[in-house]
Amino acid sequence: GPWRPSPTHGLSISPHGSLILPLALALVLGSITPRSVASAAVGETPAGDEIAEKIAARDFRSAGTRLDSLLSVTPSGSPERERYLLQRAVCWKNLGLEGEALSGMEAAQGSFPELQEYLLFWEAECLEALERPDAASERYGLLIQRAPASTMRDEARLRMARIAEKAGRHEEAAKLFDRI
Repeated sequence: GPWRPSPTHGLSISPHGSLILPLALALVLGSITPRSVASAAVGETPAGDEIAEKIAARDFRSAGTRLDSLLSVTPSGSPERERYLLQRAVCWKNLGLEGEALSGMEAAQGSFPELQEYLLFWEAECLEALERPDAASERYGLLIQRAPASTMRDEARLRMARIAEKAGRHEEAAKLFDRI
C-alpha cells in the first residue's frame, strides 16, 4: 500500500514550496553532514545514493518506504540513523505530513547544529500548516535571534508579520514589515 509514517519514528515537515528545496537536496545528497561525523556521509553508501536519487526526483513516498526499511536495521545513535531520520522528516514535510515532520525536525536539532536555522524555519512552516501560528511565529523569532545573519532572516520576519497581521496585531506587523 501507500507509504505512511511509522508511528514509532514520529517526524514531520511542511509541503510549502520554499527556500528549503536546495538545502534539502544538498542534505539528502550527502553534502551536509553533522560536524561530528563529517566523514560518514550517507550519500557515500549505495543505500544513501538510492535515497538521494529518490528525493532528488521528488519521489518522497518511495524514499520514505526505503528509509523505514533502513531505519529498522540501523543501530540507534549511529550517524546513518540520524541522517535517515532527518531525510524521512524531509520526505514527510514534502508529503504534507507536518505533524510527523515537525517531530523529526525537533529531534534533529541537536544532531545537525549546522542546520539549526533551516530546521527552525522548517519547524515554523510545519507549525503554520498545523494552524499553530503563535508557535510558528515564535520559531521564526528564534531563527532570527539565533542566526541574525541568516539568508532566511527576512523571510522569517515577513512570515511573522503576516501572522501578526492575520491575528489583528497591526502595529506589531507594521514594525516587522519595516525591518525587512
